[in-house]
Amino acid sequence: MVILTDSHTTTSRGEPGSSELVTALEIAGDAREACQIAVDHLVDNGFTMPSIYLYRGGRLRCYAVRGYWQVYDGMPPAAGVIGRCFSTGTTVEVREVHQSKDYLAAVPGVREEICVPLRIDGEVVGALNLESLTALPGDTAEQLLAVAATLSDRLRDLGGVPRESGYQRLVVHAQLFAGAESETELQQLVVTAARDVAQLDTAVLVLRTGGQLGVRLAVGALEASLGQLDQQDLKLFQSWVPAGTSSYSVNDASGQVFVGHEQVREAGAQTVVVVPVASSTEDLGLLIVADTAAVLPEPSTVELLELLAALTATSLRTVRAVEELRRRASRDPLTGLGHAGAFRSAMDEAMHAADRAGLAVAVMDVDRFKSVNDDRGHQAGDEVLQALAKKLTDVLPEPDCVYRIGGDEFAAIFHVTEATDPDGFAQLLLEAARIDDGRSVSVGVAVVADAESTTDVVRRADQALYQAKRAGRNTYRVSRPPAAVGQ
Repeated sequence: MVILTDSHTTTSRGEPGSSELVTALEIAGDAREACQIAVDHLVDNGFTMPSIYLYRGGRLRCYAVRGYWQVYDGMPPAAGVIGRCFSTGTTVEVREVHQSKDYLAAVPGVREEICVPLRIDGEVVGALNLESLTALPGDTAEQLLAVAATLSDRLRDLGGVPRESGYQRLVVHAQLFAGAESETELQQLVVTAARDVAQLDTAVLVLRTGGQLGVRLAVGALEASLGQLDQQDLKLFQSWVPAGTSSYSVNDASGQVFVGHEQVREAGAQTVVVVPVASSTEDLGLLIVADTAAVLPEPSTVELLELLAALTATSLRTVRAVEELRRRASRDPLTGLGHAGAFRSAMDEAMHAADRAGLAVAVMDVDRFKSVNDDRGHQAGDEVLQALAKKLTDVLPEPDCVYRIGGDEFAAIFHVTEATDPDGFAQLLLEAARIDDGRSVSVGVAVVADAESTTDVVRRADQALYQAKRAGRNTYRVSRPPAAVGQ
């Protein structure tokens, strides 16, 4: 049997035993000592297996325990009876643990478990748990609530749950880095981690692309100004960290400053820390952390940011490698265009967009392509396809919208706004496809109709292509939405 009760109303300190606990807790110098005093108090009152967990860094940490040789620690906030109590903020009474799906067996022979939340100023910060090999008295939950209330008061007086160290917070962020599926997601995680571990209000991630530095993401109070740093500004920042050093402001009004420091002050930054983002073989960029207040960074803060920058460099290389593998997996190896599977996925995504008005698809193939392979060989045929792919990507407003979907067959996804747009797009494809030896293409275009499927619209485009071929090749035909035919 599992019983959950609202635990916002707690028993007062005036009940038996609570005054002794108040006195005992007055000597506690920190949260861990206070928690240990509370579990000792419970053991002195006949409860042999108490434990106290506080929430830190996304996990429930065991701060005190009696009656066990080995305990669970670092519990996710929804794991077991303790996690259920913490996540719901309610008292959980399990009178027969073998009947509870939440029970986590720590020692054999446990019969009952009761857990009550710990609150500071209304916020659940942990849980007080009790297990027993025998049946517990009916008022056990009330007694635990009294102890929890007294302990919570003392924890509040001590400043609440101890904050994780910078290194502990960095570890939590590092775990998130490992799950980043794109560079964009990783960039957001990096600036979030930088602000957290440095305890400064603004973070800027600067990365090198094609030999040029550029701000990729700026978050915080100074994002408007620091996010607009140009190439010249960023080169100044880079000059502050030569040979892999880090740099930070010491806020000494009488001290000398680096070149370019004036621009930073004008941007509103009173504190600046700059660390290079680099691997052993590559300079990837900079991590800049700043604040509108004058703060002298601790050496440990700079160390943390250097570790974060190193982790960023490693994670960037990993996520970029994964993205490149994904890109290659979706590309035709001969032309570099998206392949048939990528075309189908892109069509399905476009067809399911909230607004697909004006969506159209064009399919085309090379006229008399078989004769190229027969007369000049397959290498010449490959060269024709590669030349066509380049011509299409050079002239199309969105190069990524074109795909190679068959041997000599290509497709493009685009949008139209006027009735004449499909014709104009088809004409653009015809002109772009002029191969040096006079080779041409035929084009079929279909404009998507309401409630039409991907299969249906591609079939109409294919039919339009066949019509163009029957008309003599080197031309196009457009299949407009069925509802618009005859208008």
